[in-house]
Amino acid sequence: EGGERARGGATVECMFGLFGEKREVEGRVAWAQPPLVDAPLSNPQDLRDAIVVVMRDPPSKLDGRIGFVDKVSKVVECGAIAVVIVNFADSLVAPWRWVHDEADANAITVPVVCVPAASEAAFRQASHAAITIPPSLPGGRHA
Repeated sequence: EGGERARGGATVECMFGLFGEKREVEGRVAWAQPPLVDAPLSNPQDLRDAIVVVMRDPPSKLDGRIGFVDKVSKVVECGAIAVVIVNFADSLVAPWRWVHDEADANAITVPVVCVPAASEAAFRQASHAAITIPPSLPGGRHA
């Protein structure tokens, strides 16, 4: 299932997660620090009421990998209204519950999407974004 992630007048293709809600949301963009969410967050106050951007662990990271659900859960606990996961590759994946995730995927009630690696720079510059569902998908709306 795909979606669109609009930012600054441009549109970035995204894929909704297999957990979280599939709904539209708009708001301020904030990056989790550290972006891999593999240590305690240093900026929890910045994440409240924001669309929070995190990075997917690269395959080269063999120890201490953090699953999608655990990453998302940590930023949602800080008040994120949606989560954008930047993939390590220039492709889309539907974020899923990993066998090692400890957080409850069913407790996540915000939209969760993945975007390709090529979108990272745009999200680093964005201050505002919207997650939309195109009319071609179930639940989509016509402009």
